Amino acid sequence: MKINRAVKRFGKAIQEIRKNRQMSIEAFALELGIDAAYLSRIERGQKNISLSTAAKIADSLGIEISFGDWKLTR
Repeated sequence: MKINRAVKRFGKAIQEIRKNRQMSIEAFALELGIDAAYLSRIERGQKNISLSTAAKIADSLGIEISFGDWKLTR
C-alpha cells in the first residue's frame, strides 16, 4: 500500500469515528492538544503524522491501530 493511500485511509477512519461519536473537530482537537486546522489536515489525509500522534489519537478514541500482525495499542 502506498503511503499516501494509507495516510488518507487513516484520516478518513479517524474522521468517521469522530463524527459517529458526534464530536466536533474543535472539541476533539482540544482534547488532543492540537490545532483544529492540523486535525482537519490529518482527517483529509494531507498530513503524514508521527506514530506518537497516531497513538495519542487512538488512545483518545479508545481504539487500536493495527499494521498486519503488529498493533499500536493503548
